[in-house]
Amino acid sequence: MLAAIRGPSIVAALGRDGDGYRAEIGGGKRGPVDVPSGPAVRPRLESKPGDALPGAPRKIPVSSQRPGKRTNECIPYARLMFTEQIDGLAPVGDMLPGDVMMVYRGTSTLGSHSNRDTKCATWRQVNDALMHAACAKKRSTLKCLTAGQRGDVQKLRREQKDALVLALIEDATNVWKTFVNKSRDVPAHNARDGEELLQYAVRLLTALDTALAVSVDGRTALKHVMNMLQEAVTLDHDREDALPQYDWKAVPVLSNWDVDGILLSRDDDEYSASDYHAARADSSVVLNVAIQGHAAVRNQTEHAFEGGRKGALAQVFDDKPKVGDVLYLLLIASRQSGGEGDDDCLRFELKPSCRSVIDQHVRSTRKDSRNRGGNPVQDVAVPADGGLTLRELRHVCAAWKLGVVTDAALVVGKHRRLGVHVDTKPVTLAQLRSLFLAEGEPCPIGEVWVVV
Repeated sequence: MLAAIRGPSIVAALGRDGDGYRAEIGGGKRGPVDVPSGPAVRPRLESKPGDALPGAPRKIPVSSQRPGKRTNECIPYARLMFTEQIDGLAPVGDMLPGDVMMVYRGTSTLGSHSNRDTKCATWRQVNDALMHAACAKKRSTLKCLTAGQRGDVQKLRREQKDALVLALIEDATNVWKTFVNKSRDVPAHNARDGEELLQYAVRLLTALDTALAVSVDGRTALKHVMNMLQEAVTLDHDREDALPQYDWKAVPVLSNWDVDGILLSRDDDEYSASDYHAARADSSVVLNVAIQGHAAVRNQTEHAFEGGRKGALAQVFDDKPKVGDVLYLLLIASRQSGGEGDDDCLRFELKPSCRSVIDQHVRSTRKDSRNRGGNPVQDVAVPADGGLTLRELRHVCAAWKLGVVTDAALVVGKHRRLGVHVDTKPVTLAQLRSLFLAEGEPCPIGEVWVVV
């Protein structure tokens, strides 16, 4: 190979001789390094008859053992989805790169291993199934006055109560060990006497309340545990009326779909997927979804049209995003009349927002030092039409954290994008309220559903 450039060659045909060309690349000091004649790594370890087997030269690496791995490296999942599904929520053509994606939890899919198909949808498409259903449709709504009588709702409340009590006991034990005299042991659970976990939690918090009577920091930590106890007691009561912050998982459309990540790309024409595959009944499309790490997220406040085709569907977080802002997907519940002779129902809606927008609404409800303000307009959308209103914020019952903004101007102009470190995780109403709740001040987030 190296001999091919000595003397007349294609380089000489271009007006340079071989030696001059090599001198330009190598600086005239030395030629290229020779290609190794043998393998650099021996495939077998040296051993002799009768000797013990030698150990491996190093540990077998796994995906988590990567010394060169970046902290913000994107982790994509490839979702195989058919373009025409009988129970599909919307055409694949409405899924655009940068959209917040949701994935179906069910197992009623075809294929196996890498050929197993998945049902995916954007948050807008799931909203179509939630918002346009009749009040009597059980897959998308929840009856208010009879929710607590349903077996699936009762089971769901028991599971959430048990998990909450266990977390409460763990947190209370940590508070005891941190702020109470170490010579005093944590009160033990009297399981032999038939003491239930909730009863033990009440007894433990009563002892904590007495022991931390003069500890300012201890009382602050105890307040969080007391709020958890209030939630557990609420779930322990047999309430017939719906509790959206706990019962929303009983709605099949919400329980079967979970937040997946951010759509990176598709392997077909992103503007006309259905038309592109219309001639094939079994055609499919691969969706590359970022479940963690860096991704470009759409932040468009209006529809964009190109050449008469719908180029993008609105997905707005904030018109003035900031680096470090946290993106959320909020779940909003509202009562709707069921009509004459029918019970009221809960209707749900998904809406994207961010911490700065929520904080703006929260601040608008508080009065200043002169006792002014605190009377904001309920139905003004922030940052623009289609954004989050204060009335919707008061009806939030759950949320998902999507990630943190790392680049507020990744793409500017008509097709605006945010650089986001994706890290999706569910956030309960109590956790979301605790992020914005100031000491001694009310918090409008989900206040319609808070049980006092």
